[in-house]
Amino acid sequence: MTLEQIFIENRIYKGIEEKKTFEHVQKAVRDGMEPFLDGGGVTDSEIDKLLAIKIRRISRFDIEAHRNEMGEVRTRIDGIMEDLADMDRYAVSWLQGILKKYGRSYPRLTRIETFSDIDVKEVSLRNLKVFYDAQAGYVGSAVKGDISFEASEYDRIAVFENNGAFRILPVAEKHFIDGNVEFCGLQDKERVFTAVYRDRQTRVAFIKRFRVESFILEKEYRFIPEDSELLYFSDSPGGTVEVWFERRKRMRTYKEAVDISGILVKGVSARGNRLGAGKPVSSIKILPPSGDSGAGGCESSASPAEAPAAAEKAPGQCCPAQAENGDSPGDAAGEPEAPPSLSIKEVMEKAEALRLRSQEALKLAGQESQRDLFEEIGKET
Repeated sequence: MTLEQIFIENRIYKGIEEKKTFEHVQKAVRDGMEPFLDGGGVTDSEIDKLLAIKIRRISRFDIEAHRNEMGEVRTRIDGIMEDLADMDRYAVSWLQGILKKYGRSYPRLTRIETFSDIDVKEVSLRNLKVFYDAQAGYVGSAVKGDISFEASEYDRIAVFENNGAFRILPVAEKHFIDGNVEFCGLQDKERVFTAVYRDRQTRVAFIKRFRVESFILEKEYRFIPEDSELLYFSDSPGGTVEVWFERRKRMRTYKEAVDISGILVKGVSARGNRLGAGKPVSSIKILPPSGDSGAGGCESSASPAEAPAAAEKAPGQCCPAQAENGDSPGDAAGEPEAPPSLSIKEVMEKAEALRLRSQEALKLAGQESQRDLFEEIGKET
């Protein structure tokens, strides 16, 4: 209860009616209030506030209404304490109340969208020009060379070498590359590379398509086994690999065509798909996709070391420069060229001639075997 409520409801003001001095009035109020304050007292300023209550207010004081008002205040205090104990729930309910009250009058002017992470490399300015000097073996922004591309300080440089090794380098003024470079350009996790390589012992060739998605800067990795030789490397999306096999007796098929786009993209450490069902490969020829311009595509012979010295590779070029004389892959590897396409009539004529030669060979073989048999019988007798 408030001091005013105690003062009025217990009619303490009645005790000051006969007092003649202000000190006696204060003492009467203090003595009248003490029994209701549980051992506490009232100060002089509080007594002055009680004495300042007008008689009209006392006469009109509605005790029941005051009690109802105090009950409402206590209820509000309890509700506030409950809201303070759970601020999240209170904040949600408050916002829902605002929306319910003003939502129709103030419709939404914004739209809800998802926030995506921003890649700093995508928004960075590519204001650096990186060069590759194939003769000196340096790549960087302070190098002068024939091959160049634009990069930012956040980009990375991918370098693939002919020996099957590759590294991812930061953009710097100068990096030394000790080896024949097959590709030198910006590293992109979405870029798909194609490699055709051959085992040096079995001479079996493999083809693989891969991405470089994780790496440690300046660490050397391999994209083909160490005991292999690289026949073809490119970041072109399509084309056809024409595989020429080493000629053996009774071999019916001398080449095979494989669509590069049909090879599944795997990790850089994958072995790849075997070409020609394990047959030894003498050379390959790369044909561009249908509709693309190109004079016969790229060739690669038995070994990069066997290629002419003039057929040097440029960074990013798919393979050694194509021979200008138009030689077939079989000629480049020392193998006879595959027979040209024949008409049905020519095929029938050749088949008949082959049949006659086979009969003569069998007849001669039979005569020789009989002669050898007679000689053996004569020796025994």
